Parts: sequence; structure tokens; C-alpha cells
Amino acid sequence: MSVLIDDYVEAVNSLEKSLDKINATDEVKYRLYCNRAYYAVYHKAIEVLDTKHNYKQVSQQAPYTNYRSHERLTEFMADINNQALIGLIFRLKLLKSFRVKADYALDKTISQTDFNRAVRQFKSIVEILNQYQGD
Repeated sequence: MSVLIDDYVEAVNSLEKSLDKINATDEVKYRLYCNRAYYAVYHKAIEVLDTKHNYKQVSQQAPYTNYRSHERLTEFMADINNQALIGLIFRLKLLKSFRVKADYALDKTISQTDFNRAVRQFKSIVEILNQYQGD
């Protein structure tokens, strides 16, 4: 792999701190952050689950093949039946909803409140994944 997932996560952390240096409207910056934050934790979750539960191989088998890639991840986590992962599913879905709004609902506003919620979800998800990875 040419990019390490933790480098991606750190880049999103840096992005949050340097948004004021990007020459764009605040809303464009918020949309950019929501997109990158979601994909950073999506890939981090895959990496952690693959290390602990052989996700990449197991998720290519039934019943997971019935789901698209993002739903496959959350269904896999639900089947592990770990309390930390159950809470993580909710957070991932919430962050994904911000990402979808940011990418596709261009007629809808991404407010500073949305951005702040996305930042909190991102940080919380990273913390949960790091703790779970260490267990």
C-alpha cells in the first residue's frame, strides 16, 4: 500500500486545523472535511477489522456479499457483537450522512454546526478504533 491509513487520519486532523488557509468558502471547506473524514475512518475501520477479524477475506463471503461495501462494513461489525463496535456503527453512519450531504446535496447547506458535529464524530471514531485495535 502506498498510503498508510494512519497518515490519512493525520491528514484529516491537519485539514481541520488548517481550513482557514484554504482559498474557498467556509461551506466548501466543510464539505471537503466531511468527505475526507468519513473515508479516513472508513479505511481505518477496515484496517482494524482486517487485523483483528480477517475482514477482507470474510466479508467477501455470504451473507456479506449481499451488501454494498459501506453497509458490508457495518453489518460485519454488528455481527462481531462488541459493545464498542455497536456504538461505532451509529457514529460511522452519522458521519457518512454528513459525507453524502456534502458530496451530493449541493442544494443543502453544510453549516458550521454540521462541520463541528462531523469533527466530533471523526475524533470519536478514531479514538474508539484505536482502543479496539489495542484490545
